[in-house]
Amino acid sequence: MPNSKSSKLTVRITLIAPLTDDQGNPQTVQIDGQVANQYVAGEGLGTLSRLGSDLVVITHDHWTLLTLNLAKVQFHTVANELLLEISGDAFRELIMYRDGGTMVLAAPSELGVRLVVGELGNGRVPAKNDVALIAFRQPQTGEIAVAAMQVENLSSYENKPVYRLTNLTMLDSRATSLSKP
Repeated sequence: MPNSKSSKLTVRITLIAPLTDDQGNPQTVQIDGQVANQYVAGEGLGTLSRLGSDLVVITHDHWTLLTLNLAKVQFHTVANELLLEISGDAFRELIMYRDGGTMVLAAPSELGVRLVVGELGNGRVPAKNDVALIAFRQPQTGEIAVAAMQVENLSSYENKPVYRLTNLTMLDSRATSLSKP
């Protein structure tokens, strides 16, 4: 199991929504003679942090379509230990900010009890050659790993900073697989 501080800041988020047709009707399947609804799931990683006095989860906003019709949302450790399951309505109430690329959630208090909370930074804008620790999912295996990334170049887009990063080294090569049970 990963034991780096970055792994303890990272939470895996799974959004589960009913699979529907073009008219919004639930899709079903027959299992052992019984009709069952089909579901679609989306997964991502978030970082538990403090934003002022608020406990937040910062993540990519790649769930635009799923958040409309959510059934439930699960928060897991990177080792796939279930931390919390909430309804889709409860998840939507946690959204503090979203812009199609970034999502900031008010973190449920249960997450802060079980995980290490990272500070959001010192307010300094990263500069060229600074090092950032990035948690990510291995594409072929689904394992979570942490990589040291060096800021190679800075630019801006619509008055927001854009960073080009270069991978320095894998910090946690013992990442635990997050494949479905």
